[in-house]
Amino acid sequence: MVDGRTGNIFLVKELDFESQPRHSLRVSIEEAREVSGMYLPPRVVQVEIEVQDKNDHSPMFPEDPLTLVIPEDAQVGSSIFTFQAIDHDGPGPNSQVRYSLMRQEPEAAESAFRLDAETGVLSVAKPLDREKVSSYLLMVEATDRAVNASQRRSTSVTARIFLSDRNDHTPRFLTPATVWLSEDLPVGSTALFLVAQDPDLGENGRVGYQIAGGNEDGRFQVHPHTGALSVVRALDREETPVYNLTLVATDHGSPRLSSTQTLSISILDVNDETPTFEKTQYEGKVLENQSAGTSVMRLRAVDRDLGPGGKITYGGVTGEDFSLDPKTGILTTKREFDREMKEVYKLTVYAQDGGSPPRVSEARVHITIHDENDNAPKFEIDNVFLEVPENQDPTTLCILRAWDPDAGSNGRLQYRLIDGDPSTDFNLDSKSGALSTSRALDRESVSDYRLTVLVQDGGNPSLSASTVVTVSVLDLNDNTPTFSAASYNAEISEDAPVGSLVLKLTAIDPDHGPNGQTTYHLSNGTQGAFHVDPLTGQITTAVQLDRERRAAYTFIAWVMDSDPSGPRSAEASVTVIVRDVNDNAPAFQRSPFLLNLSRNTPIKRTLTAMRAEDKDAGANASILYRLAPQSTKGGFSVDPYTGEVRLLETLEGMSPKDRTVFVQASDLGEPPLSTTAVLIIHLREEAARGPRFPKDSTDISLSENSQQGYVVGAVRAAHNGGSSGKITYSFLSGNEYGAFNINPNTGQITVLQPTLLDYESSPRHKLVVQAETTQYYAFTAVNVLLQDANDNAPRFQLPQYTVHIWEAQADGSRIIQVLAEDPDQGMNGQVIYAFGPSQPMKDLFRIDAQTGIITTAAILDREIWSEARLLVTATDRGSPSLTGSATLTLVVMDVNDNSPTIPIQMELSVSEDAVIGSEVAQVTANDVDSGPPLWYVLSVDGFPGGAFSIFRYSGHIWLTEPLDYEERTSYTLSIQTSDGKHQSRADLRLLLQDVNDNAPEFRQSLYQVAITEHTKAWTPLITISATDRDSGENSRVTYTVLSAGSGAFYIHPENGTLFTTQAMELETQGPLVDVIVEARDNGSPSLASVVTVQIILMDVNDHAPVFPQQQYTTSVPEDLPLGSTILILEATDADQSLENSGLDYTILSGNVGNVFQVQSGMRLWNGHFQHIGSIILTDALDFETTNFYNLTLGASDRGVPQRSHSVPVLITILDVNDNPPVFPRPDYSVLLSEAAPVGSEVLRVLAQDSDSGDNGMVHYRITSGDESRLFQINEATGAIRLVRQLDRERQAMHTLVILAFDGQNGPANFALVPVTVEVRDINDNKPYFPVQILTTSIRENQPANTLLTIIHAIDLDTGIFGHLLYTVIELPPAEPGMLTGKDVFSVNRTSGELLSRQSFLTMSAVKPSA
Repeated sequence: MVDGRTGNIFLVKELDFESQPRHSLRVSIEEAREVSGMYLPPRVVQVEIEVQDKNDHSPMFPEDPLTLVIPEDAQVGSSIFTFQAIDHDGPGPNSQVRYSLMRQEPEAAESAFRLDAETGVLSVAKPLDREKVSSYLLMVEATDRAVNASQRRSTSVTARIFLSDRNDHTPRFLTPATVWLSEDLPVGSTALFLVAQDPDLGENGRVGYQIAGGNEDGRFQVHPHTGALSVVRALDREETPVYNLTLVATDHGSPRLSSTQTLSISILDVNDETPTFEKTQYEGKVLENQSAGTSVMRLRAVDRDLGPGGKITYGGVTGEDFSLDPKTGILTTKREFDREMKEVYKLTVYAQDGGSPPRVSEARVHITIHDENDNAPKFEIDNVFLEVPENQDPTTLCILRAWDPDAGSNGRLQYRLIDGDPSTDFNLDSKSGALSTSRALDRESVSDYRLTVLVQDGGNPSLSASTVVTVSVLDLNDNTPTFSAASYNAEISEDAPVGSLVLKLTAIDPDHGPNGQTTYHLSNGTQGAFHVDPLTGQITTAVQLDRERRAAYTFIAWVMDSDPSGPRSAEASVTVIVRDVNDNAPAFQRSPFLLNLSRNTPIKRTLTAMRAEDKDAGANASILYRLAPQSTKGGFSVDPYTGEVRLLETLEGMSPKDRTVFVQASDLGEPPLSTTAVLIIHLREEAARGPRFPKDSTDISLSENSQQGYVVGAVRAAHNGGSSGKITYSFLSGNEYGAFNINPNTGQITVLQPTLLDYESSPRHKLVVQAETTQYYAFTAVNVLLQDANDNAPRFQLPQYTVHIWEAQADGSRIIQVLAEDPDQGMNGQVIYAFGPSQPMKDLFRIDAQTGIITTAAILDREIWSEARLLVTATDRGSPSLTGSATLTLVVMDVNDNSPTIPIQMELSVSEDAVIGSEVAQVTANDVDSGPPLWYVLSVDGFPGGAFSIFRYSGHIWLTEPLDYEERTSYTLSIQTSDGKHQSRADLRLLLQDVNDNAPEFRQSLYQVAITEHTKAWTPLITISATDRDSGENSRVTYTVLSAGSGAFYIHPENGTLFTTQAMELETQGPLVDVIVEARDNGSPSLASVVTVQIILMDVNDHAPVFPQQQYTTSVPEDLPLGSTILILEATDADQSLENSGLDYTILSGNVGNVFQVQSGMRLWNGHFQHIGSIILTDALDFETTNFYNLTLGASDRGVPQRSHSVPVLITILDVNDNPPVFPRPDYSVLLSEAAPVGSEVLRVLAQDSDSGDNGMVHYRITSGDESRLFQINEATGAIRLVRQLDRERQAMHTLVILAFDGQNGPANFALVPVTVEVRDINDNKPYFPVQILTTSIRENQPANTLLTIIHAIDLDTGIFGHLLYTVIELPPAEPGMLTGKDVFSVNRTSGELLSRQSFLTMSAVKPSA
């Protein structure tokens, strides 16, 4: 609409880009007034209006909800559907749609589907499996791409995806691979229900069964649908104990899939066979003297039954002669037999199966004693320990004797070394068993041997035994200690304190014990300067070192082992360098130095050289010269390196003091030491003036032990030539360390530090004394000559001396020379040697007082004195005399000079049953010498060997042959021992002791008595008897019941009659009772024999079956597979026999619809088979039809009369979530006024779920169609309520998708239903004109009904509420007689067209109103 006056174009209704994106207007323009009286025709202007798109349309899905069906084998990445939402906005972002997968149920870590955001293509993201998840619920959202993100519109859609089944699963057997059936299972009985599961649907999951193999004799049949495996022919375990059926389970899919299972059916035995011995009588033989435990024969009985019914137990053999293994039937000896004493043994044995009651058969056994190889050799001691000195010539160590009571070749033994001697250091005599060395042994190579000795007899087959011989090689001192180095070098500072470590000696000696224990010693070359620790080898300083006296020491160190009979030693050279320290000041060769010169002596002339010397070395002896502070006026100079004094000024102008030059010499030590010398220059032209000493030098003698303050002497200077003034005395040099003091006034010299006076260190001190006046100097030299005092005790070269000496040496044999030094002079330094007082062993030795040579004063005996420690003293001849000491250790080395002795008990008793190889006695000889090791030799009755042998080095006496008191009652053993040089001998008498070796014998080896259960107490059963070949008390027999089942039997101790002591009950006693009866003699120790009395009890059917529970209750889910076991029950019957305790199970009542069957079978439980009744599911359960079963189960035995028992079994069926919710209608629709208040209920949907409990509880949710969040649904009731005000003008129709699902954790089973809400309009919008003032025009002379313009009003309502009618409002005229708008204009009531009612000639002031 255009304003005729302003030309403004107004919008009279909403534009719609989607309907018309462009508008073309033709606007007519004409002048409102004439121009120069001319009429201008109207002009037409073309106006093009481009409509810009507004995002006023949301994307729309064509269908909501969607239902998709895809195969479960859809490939990953394959496209299954394309979501297409339409957005009616114009081209561009407003209509560009992007898709997103907002939700997927069931939720998973990895989404099953992938949605392409651009194309909307839904594809498979991971492999699908209908059997795990059969359906999915997807919420997909479509959003346009408006530039302003806040103005974007979106729409969602709900898609349910069902996976169609593919036959992709083979049936899977759940049946166990092994079952057990009793062989007496009746024909027609169901042995087992086969169960195979196929998770596919429909025909794909329906399973059929068949037997494919292993049923060749047709004993089994399987129902093709139920899987019931039945017995159709009688089973016989003795014919076929195991059936391996190949079962096939096949589904009905296309193609069909199948699986197989091998079912192993083990037929369990029924005890219907009696054990049968292979023979009715057996003949056996046993070798005499055969050791106990030898197998005589194997009794074999056959019982074709299996399990307990076929497990044979052998018995009937009692006593001390034989034993019968109850499991293997092996008859073995329990003791050694003597054919000469008894040749034939008669036994009765029985074979009993494990049935209930057991079945028993008997057989006779005759055993003859033969002399055969039935005894294996036997070593009595498993481990033999020997000690052998090393380096011995080959010798016999011991006789290893095994015991074999066989005779002839069967008892002839051969011995072999089989292990432990890879270097063949030993020999073993194959016949005698004598073990000897084959060469000298070396302990350092092998210290211990573990020899395995095998002994074999000569029988066929030969028998063997083994023992271990541990040989310890005793050490001999055959290795010399070895230093770690041939020579040692070390340095140590000369000012190191006494006791400082110089170096550590190390040496090794591979010997053992004392032979390898080393001590260290030093030679006299140390001059007493060093000491060594004998155990650690650490060398330390023993005195204060002085490099100026001795700069290096070279001496011998030796190491010695501790062998008492001949130690070994080794030497090493040790060089110790003494490092210099700056401990000596330089000393000038001349001082004072007098020089007579002319006063005209030219300057720059060298006058003389002042030279000094330093006893130190290196930098400590390097000297630099300079003028002392007294001579620094500049008249002279001194060369720092040569000491040359040079004149720098003329002498004529110098005073006498100026012509006295003081030169200082300093070394380069740290800290440096210095001394001062004086050069005195006299002018020839001048007379001498000034103080003057009477002598240039003076000698004074002084004792070195003078005390502090002692006056050494006095020097005095006198004035000469007219000089005068006070004279002051001082030391110029020679007193650098302050040993003396001089009185400055008198010149008296005294001792200041007596400790610095040491004749041995410095016997002469040159003191330069200076006399000084104000103008002159005078000098004199005082030579203090120290007189030696006896202030040094003699010092031995070593503080400790160690010497080894053989015992038994002649009197006067030289042992060692000890030397001591005394640095004093004359008599003070002359040494006299002696032994210290109060030493108990000093009289055994002599010492030369002048030379220090020590010799023996007696013949030494190591067995009396093995070691002597003497204090050796050195005393000088001074007055008073001083003494030094050292320790002398004399080790007396052993000489084999004593014979061994044997302290032995002259008579011993040995039992006649002592075993070969056992120790009879041990002889230990004594030898006071330290070695060599002793060895022993044994003879019996003057002959070597015999029934006994002795270990060569240990003295153990072993039995090598069996003893028999009846053949010999005593032996005399002669034992000789030797140390290799001396021998001694002793006799030992062995007395044999007799033993009681005959036991009583029963007349029968087995007694049997058969009785019925409930036999009364004290009924006599049988009388048995036994005899004993011994005599006296040894043959008197007493009978005792050893084991009779808790005191149920009693036997008369004298006549052997056996009684019951209580009523015999099968349940407490068992079907078979073995009563062990003992017959014992009265010997000491007594011997006994035992026999078995077998009591057989017969069972009576006096017990009914009993269930362990009064009632059984169980719960099973309704989807339990057919063939599943619901419950396993076991009834027990206390009777013992097969007939009385065999049970059959049946369902007596409550089996509605024959849903269950009871299956009698066997179960392996805790290692035992149980007869059980299994309740099997044979028809499908349905909780919704029947949710409880009350069964009565009965169990009956097979005895006569038959006894039975019943028990209630309550089975509760548990609901399974197998039904989805169902809406009663396919869709819902409702008409709702847009004026409906917020909170009002729109609609209530209700879905039904036939499951129960939580499985039947339905939950509701709005999945799509409510992007504006106008509605809300109650999750539990399904009531849909309005949560925001409706506005029909914004959206007239709402389509909601409602999800109904059961389960607690999201949709397990679900249903969708669309709900359409149509919004009914109300007249809630007033019409309005978009332009309040509109100007238009009309040309004159236009006919009536000419269209001026079209008036537009807007009403947002629809229908009749939005249908508008236009009218011209009648207004009063502005002036009387003036026309109104209604008079000259009319408006079309429906279209709003404004028309003229007349033709206008001139402009009229008419203003229409509408």
